[in-house]
Amino acid sequence: MFLRKAIFPVSVLAFALGLPRDAQAARPISREALSSALQRGGMSSAELAAIVKSAGAGFTLTPADEKTLISQGASAELLEAVRASRVSARVRSDGRPLAPIELILKLFHGSPATATAALKTRGAGFDLNPPLEAQILEAGGDKSLLALVALRRLDFEPSGKPAPEPAEAEPTAAPVRSGDAPAERGPKPIRVDAATQLRKLLRKGEIEYPQMALRARIPGRVVVEALIGRDGRVRRARVLRGDDMFHDAAMQAVLQNAYRPTLLDEEAVEVLTEVNVEFDPARADTRN
Repeated sequence: MFLRKAIFPVSVLAFALGLPRDAQAARPISREALSSALQRGGMSSAELAAIVKSAGAGFTLTPADEKTLISQGASAELLEAVRASRVSARVRSDGRPLAPIELILKLFHGSPATATAALKTRGAGFDLNPPLEAQILEAGGDKSLLALVALRRLDFEPSGKPAPEPAEAEPTAAPVRSGDAPAERGPKPIRVDAATQLRKLLRKGEIEYPQMALRARIPGRVVVEALIGRDGRVRRARVLRGDDMFHDAAMQAVLQNAYRPTLLDEEAVEVLTEVNVEFDPARADTRN
């Protein structure tokens, strides 16, 4: 296996108590996240109560909620923490949530303490599944860390003046890859929507699935802007949005695409279009 097997018992509670109320980073704990953590186990009701008191509760406890949480193992102390810690759900975060591969690498190259601290400040931008849970445990995580992932599976409000997301970045902000074809001179390229251009696809580039993402069974999707020459070959590609770990593979695949030339007034023209590149571990298995 590509990850070393090591278990580092660690108390998530110590880090939970280290998060000051006046410097909250993650959004408050949601109803769904608390329920998921209770069902998953790995943290006591007292530990969960301490985290709720520190981060706040992002929902109002109703009688129906109380009944459900009690059936899942919530103590009176935890329920009281939820009631007393109700805060606005729109609390700012420090950066974007952690991707699964980032969490695994923090465990592999750092420690559970490093991973826990990152989860507390940035949250988890992914859902757990059995293969991913196995990878996290093998990298050195434990059930407490998995419970914290469930708690921090939230959307975030950027803090301060946010750095632009890939979808909003200026053209020079995203990495650009060029194909082998020389640049063309002439009129500006026309923009063609993704669905129309897809119907002109003659050859689809082979997707090289990142091995760490494949082993962790992590799916992904990347949107790439492609400049297609008059001969139908892709001349430039840049990522517009998508998971960081798939950027290089997506651009390399798009640069291998070939299309029927686009004609305007019976003359071939350059085209700007978007290409959706899907990363599905199940499909990758069938190709190997």
